[in-house]
Amino acid sequence: RINTGATGEAAAQGVLVLASDRTRHTGVAGSIALGGIAGVGAGIDVGVIVKHTHAWIAAGAQVQAQADVQVQAWSEERVVSVAAAGGGGLNVGIAGAVDVYVMTLDTQAWIAGAATVGGTAYSAASVAAGGSVQVAAEGHNEVDAISGSIAAGGTAGIGGAIAVPVV
Repeated sequence: RINTGATGEAAAQGVLVLASDRTRHTGVAGSIALGGIAGVGAGIDVGVIVKHTHAWIAAGAQVQAQADVQVQAWSEERVVSVAAAGGGGLNVGIAGAVDVYVMTLDTQAWIAGAATVGGTAYSAASVAAGGSVQVAAEGHNEVDAISGSIAAGGTAGIGGAIAVPVV
């Protein structure tokens, strides 16, 4: 129970349920390989981000406000990943760079309906507002994946690079 049975509330009385998460990540991987006959280099940057950002009013809850009731979930992810490699040898130079990021992101806001938890039944949440009721969820994601390689050899230079963001 939130604000139920209270008296003399201010006209600006409101309820805010907020879940917020911000992630900033920078990953850098690299290598340089030089050899008399062959130089082999690899740079690999791999990351996994799993986030659940939830804001809710649960089943069975009773919420009242003279003004607004807000249920908000906000999530922001910013990833910068760099993978680079270089390889050089008198005969052969081989270099590879791999950049892989897997992001599982879940941002939700809700007011719950009826539910049964552990054998106990709860009615749907009750929300009464003198102003507005807002339920909002928003996520912002940005991934900058940079991958590159350079290879040189007297006979052959073999280089490759790949960047794979999975959101």
